Amino acid sequence: MVDPEPSLATMTSTERRALVAFWVGICVLRLVTASQLGLAADEAYYWTWSQDLAWGYFDHPPAIALLIRTSVELFGQSEVGVRALGLLLQSGILLAFVLQFERDTEGDPWLLTGLLVMPLFFLGGILATPDVPLLLAWLVGLMALQRERWLLFGLACGLAILSKLTGVLLWPVAFLAFPQHRLAIVKAGGVAALVLIPFIAWQAQNEWISIVFQLDHGFGSRTYGFAGLLEGLAGQAAVVGPFLFVAGCIWAFRERKSRGVMWWSFIVPLGAFVASGIGARPEANWMAPAWLGASWGLAESVGRLRRLSWVGALSGGVISLLVLGHALFSFWSLPKDPVDRLRMGPLLAEKIADWGEESVVCERYQEASWLAFYANLETTTLPNFSRDDQFDLWERPPLGEGLYLRPAARRPLEAEVHWSKIWDDTRFHLSHNGRKIGAWQVYRTSEAR
Repeated sequence: MVDPEPSLATMTSTERRALVAFWVGICVLRLVTASQLGLAADEAYYWTWSQDLAWGYFDHPPAIALLIRTSVELFGQSEVGVRALGLLLQSGILLAFVLQFERDTEGDPWLLTGLLVMPLFFLGGILATPDVPLLLAWLVGLMALQRERWLLFGLACGLAILSKLTGVLLWPVAFLAFPQHRLAIVKAGGVAALVLIPFIAWQAQNEWISIVFQLDHGFGSRTYGFAGLLEGLAGQAAVVGPFLFVAGCIWAFRERKSRGVMWWSFIVPLGAFVASGIGARPEANWMAPAWLGASWGLAESVGRLRRLSWVGALSGGVISLLVLGHALFSFWSLPKDPVDRLRMGPLLAEKIADWGEESVVCERYQEASWLAFYANLETTTLPNFSRDDQFDLWERPPLGEGLYLRPAARRPLEAEVHWSKIWDDTRFHLSHNGRKIGAWQVYRTSEAR
């Protein structure tokens, strides 16, 4: 197959070096930020997975656990150690995405760069979550589709599914964009199947637990109707910026007849997002892969849409920098600051360590994960309570003498069914800059029932 014609607006070597330098600077800035912010509860949760590598976990496929394990082995046991490898890989592959765009199109690679610094990628990509390996594999898959390199696409599709089950959406993107190459896509599916064999075997041995959980989480038994969808779309406007959100919608409508790879890579996740929004409450990060294709398309736009795209890129960059500055320096005192979720872990671990116990049972996986990472305590969750999680699949330590921790609540103490003796009900709260950011209860326990 002949590669696409090179861009008529080829960058000079100086411009290309400037582009690379910009991405290096962005990577360094994000690494510095990653070293200053505590782990979110889910990041600590995925770190606990990395201590017991397997081909699957309750919530997600295994890629994030392997990524964190490798990152910690390379960079050490710390917040930046958990996040560094994902950040480095993400920056490198985003740069490759921009350089391929510059070679294959007459669009503006600087506009594409500006669009990819939207809050969703710039800030969300700092955290070590399954979205990081998913976006890496999705990017490789899109670049492979652009060049019609089917074996590479098959590998990328398999890795995307090993990262997050929504990675399966790459598959219909290929079929819809290249109906004339169905045989090649099916052959690429053989590569993906080989990659997925261990994961599928694990699922079969564990009652397809991740797939069942994610289907319920994504579509659910609850019915929010269009209220859930509207809430989800508002979340999209928040995480990508309102101007970029509008520009993306206009681009998708205008390109509805051409229907190229990037258009389908936006429309397919959007369709899944809309379906989820009617049955459940979709989360903002679920649409993240779609905005890669939309960014490519907008960077090729002309006229008013290009100008609107630049407004979206610049405003998104400003929003990213403001949120980053607030996360590091607390510019504003917000009553429910989302950044508090990155401050709780170290503070909570320090507080619980003062009790001098080595074993802690928590009501939820969030606290159990934070205490395992920051305090090196033996932790688990309360059996048969709250939502199921990975701790329910692992063999629990004996529920004997130790501590029981739960968020402060007025409801009855469910833990009494597990211990004969529970005493010393102590309530405490954590603060940041004199502002309360969370409250918990801790008890001493002994004599398991």
